[in-house]
Amino acid sequence: DDTSDYYDIKIPSSSSSSTSYDSFGDPIGTFLEGLASCTGRRGMRSSLKFLFKLCSSSSKNKSVNARTLIELGYRLSLAAAFLTVVVNDKDKDKAPTPMIDAFLPEETEDSKIMMESLVNSLLECAKKQREQYGAGAGGGFGGSYDFAPSTTSSPSDVREDGTMMVTEQEFLEWAETTAPMLGSALPTFLHRIFFPYNKQFPPGLTPLLLPNLAEPPKPYKKGKKKDKNCTNDDDDDDVDEKEARISQFFDTPIRQSYSSLGIFALSITSPKIASGGSWFRLYSSEADGLSTNRLINSVMGYSGPTLLVVQDKSSQGLFGAFTSHPWEKESGEFYGNSDCFLYRLCGDSMGVYRPKGTGTTNYMYCNPESRSKGYDELAHGLGFGGTSDRPRLYIDEVLDECVALEEDLTFENGPLLSGSPSGQDRHQQKGRFDVEAMEIWAVGGDEVIENALNARYEKRLEDIKRIKKAMKGAKGQYLEDLQSGLTGNKMFAHR
Repeated sequence: DDTSDYYDIKIPSSSSSSTSYDSFGDPIGTFLEGLASCTGRRGMRSSLKFLFKLCSSSSKNKSVNARTLIELGYRLSLAAAFLTVVVNDKDKDKAPTPMIDAFLPEETEDSKIMMESLVNSLLECAKKQREQYGAGAGGGFGGSYDFAPSTTSSPSDVREDGTMMVTEQEFLEWAETTAPMLGSALPTFLHRIFFPYNKQFPPGLTPLLLPNLAEPPKPYKKGKKKDKNCTNDDDDDDVDEKEARISQFFDTPIRQSYSSLGIFALSITSPKIASGGSWFRLYSSEADGLSTNRLINSVMGYSGPTLLVVQDKSSQGLFGAFTSHPWEKESGEFYGNSDCFLYRLCGDSMGVYRPKGTGTTNYMYCNPESRSKGYDELAHGLGFGGTSDRPRLYIDEVLDECVALEEDLTFENGPLLSGSPSGQDRHQQKGRFDVEAMEIWAVGGDEVIENALNARYEKRLEDIKRIKKAMKGAKGQYLEDLQSGLTGNKMFAHR
């Protein structure tokens, strides 16, 4: 189990002109070089290149199928998740027998839409590179390849003319900007194979650990006594089916499943989302009611990373935002940090819009009307990017003026709503949308989530104490005014 010797192995760089693998024997040298690349010791770019080679039928092929690339990363991450659960169960003296179905690739209509969204995202990135550097020029990076640009709006149909084929450089460009954690899929899997009981990953490797969804607290039932954990363990039959569902967007037929393609797609966008453990649902419009005030109350004081997911009523597309900064205050000003981005998950193609780094820092915004009684003339609700009177992604407090714009000064430009402009009505062309459903999730790993929930609990206790103190002070002051005669007390004259 001691892997320190492995991590200290000095594998000569392939770029060094003074190093020859003849001293090893060519097969051994090739093996060691391949091992270094696919385990992440050469960096994520080398891992991505190795992933690309695995999908190529021949070394002469300069392009591979876009869907094959994404499916391989997806399946590798599921395999790594299975091995992780088996090892963890053995460490806890449990029988290592997790349901294999929980780790099989998802095969539902929603998963097909999600896969198309991922494939479209890669193909659109490749198309932009060809337009920028010229088709047939290998994406502008030298060499030529046989590629026919995608002209179909539904590229899920594999064609012999190469419609779904992308080059290595196009794949690298997409992965490094949209899905940076995809390069960790193969190294994470191999680490679990070679060193199953070593939980520490080698330096320089950020593992891709798929999370699952934590079971939500059971709702109260009328006439039942509430326990301190806000659950009722008996009479589960009268729980509403919608209330029992973990997620409206990521639920799978099997509880505690790791196979949600939507969760995989979000996990490859950020290391804090791909931290394993179980996501904890802070708010769900299906279970808690469609209310911006309830959404804000669910995150206020929470000190960990959060993921907002919104569904548009018109297109049924999913989009939202991620932030690692705590929702620490209600304010008419923006706050947060650069570890924040907007995304479109599915509908047309997946898009991730990270901070531009131009100096504008309007990351996150939380300004309920109750804070200012509406006198500040600012947007009242929750938002990301844009300005305080018109955020780029804005959930209005009364849900009448929700907006999702394509550009602002903080985040990269790109559409959040699904559907081309020509297919949108006037309401949607202005960026407005009606909310069909919303969820907000606590992410970042079990320990981070537990600490953040404790922080939220402590803040709520402080708020309750402050309110009680204010009420007690107001009552005491009123009685004092009655006794002093400052406040008229004729109301008691009849006594």
